[in-house]
Amino acid sequence: MTNGEKDIIKNKLIQWGQTDVLIVEKQKEIEELREKINSKKFDIMIPEYKRRIRLLEKEIKTLLRESTDIYDFLLTIGGRERDIIYYRYKDGIKWELVAKKTGLSRIQCFRVHNKAVEKLWDFWNKR
Repeated sequence: MTNGEKDIIKNKLIQWGQTDVLIVEKQKEIEELREKINSKKFDIMIPEYKRRIRLLEKEIKTLLRESTDIYDFLLTIGGRERDIIYYRYKDGIKWELVAKKTGLSRIQCFRVHNKAVEKLWDFWNKR
């Protein structure tokens, strides 16, 4: 696995950890745009607002699909790997606390994490 591939997976995991917040932000923006459309104050902008709404809805669907894919992946791996990925990315816990919670050293956590990242890369490319 190349460093670039590892970075892709880590970025997807970071995004997965923020999925709930990102979706809420996008939904708020959709609501604001719909209010603007309904107010008809800026008629010339309505097509642009509708285009932006479609884009945001597509982004939400992508976030949900990728989040589901990661949850599906987590069901296929061992408990320690799953715990480390979940603690680190979904809970946003620092490595020191991840190590403490799992009973592993930081170095062991990194090794287990890297193995899980490689497995996720393989899983991602097989879907």
